[in-house]
Amino acid sequence: MIYTFTLNPSLDYIMEVDSLGKGRINRSHSETLRVGGKGINVSIVLKELGVESIACGLMAGTVGKAITEELDKAAIPHKFIKVLGNSRINIKLVGESETAINGSGCIASKSDVDRLCMLSSTKEDDYVVLSGSVCNGLDKDIYAYIMENAEGKFIVDATGSLLTNTLKYKPYLIKPNNAELGEIFGCSVDTYDDAVLYGRRLCDMGAQNVLVSMGKRGAVFVNAEESYYAEGNGVKVKNTVGAGDTMLAAFIHYVLDGRGYEEALTLSVDYAEKRISRI
Repeated sequence: MIYTFTLNPSLDYIMEVDSLGKGRINRSHSETLRVGGKGINVSIVLKELGVESIACGLMAGTVGKAITEELDKAAIPHKFIKVLGNSRINIKLVGESETAINGSGCIASKSDVDRLCMLSSTKEDDYVVLSGSVCNGLDKDIYAYIMENAEGKFIVDATGSLLTNTLKYKPYLIKPNNAELGEIFGCSVDTYDDAVLYGRRLCDMGAQNVLVSMGKRGAVFVNAEESYYAEGNGVKVKNTVGAGDTMLAAFIHYVLDGRGYEEALTLSVDYAEKRISRI
């Protein structure tokens, strides 16, 4: 089974605007409300691919209730722990460029995460996706804490120390984008060779496999023995919200379907571009 953990889920309110002016009234010509949070996004895409997963996480207040109701509508099984505060609403403004205002989210503690781990009851052979930001009250070691106290083959998609703190537990797969990879090492990662070089350094630090998303340029996969890249096709998209989550979900699907890493990489980049071009 695949479990996705979202420790700061959201409702994403996506508004399309022709232009955006500071200090004046702006009007949108289209609005969409979607349940969000990176782990939930992965579960949604897996559902589209015909793969069952269980979405796990923290929720609070009326927004949290709306999130679980949307998961019910989508027929995605879920296990959520109620915590303090209110789950977040994120505003995404899509026009000539993308602008986002992300809410701070609910309030939780490690004891809440302990309850979530007990509720999810993951096993050694399960794939456990730890993805996205974490809510108020949780430290940057929380994903490492989950890996220490739960079972599974862990896949981590996070930034900075939230990601690097997990490396000592040898995650099965990590997925930074090229900018996040550069931030870890204090450099720019602009080419496939850069991504391979610094991705392999993350392997030296403990990651078993590294998947680096690179926007329009595609993606790179690397581990201690192999390295592959898949070029992007330059598909024009309205916005890139959830693009990395789509690619990660597709990559997981194709690997579990028995495809080799190189083929899974190519297919997942292609699937992600096609999906975000139509949403």
